[in-house]
Amino acid sequence: MEYVSRSKTIDRVEKGLISQYNAEINYWKNVLKRIVAVVKFLASEVLDFVVMMKSWDLKIMNA
Repeated sequence: MEYVSRSKTIDRVEKGLISQYNAEINYWKNVLKRIVAVVKFLASEVLDFVVMMKSWDLKIMNA
């Protein structure tokens, strides 16, 4: 009987650890997704800014 109760306790602890592990994996996946989204946004904005500055430079040089 004692073995059965110990195995149930161990099983509950393992399930808790597994769920905690999966929650942490999901958390870091979401963090990575947000970082990628920010990098994509900044890359597109910087590219637009560079194009705008180059067009201003050409206008100033031609004036």
